[in-house]
Amino acid sequence: MMTILSRIGETRAKVFIMDISGVAVVDSAVANHLFKITKSTGLMAVPASSLGFRPLSLKLL
Repeated sequence: MMTILSRIGETRAKVFIMDISGVAVVDSAVANHLFKITKSTGLMAVPASSLGFRPLSLKLL
């Protein structure tokens, strides 16, 4: 997360696009971390978009 936030600051990004198509299973820990990343980019006034969700990748625990 720190790398993402640093790069947003360095590049003065206007938007952050997060592609999670390579993530096999999104459990509650992964979902929580993705939420924290989205919240952090929002605090930097950079909206985040998440791509790559598949119906079978979500695992509710």
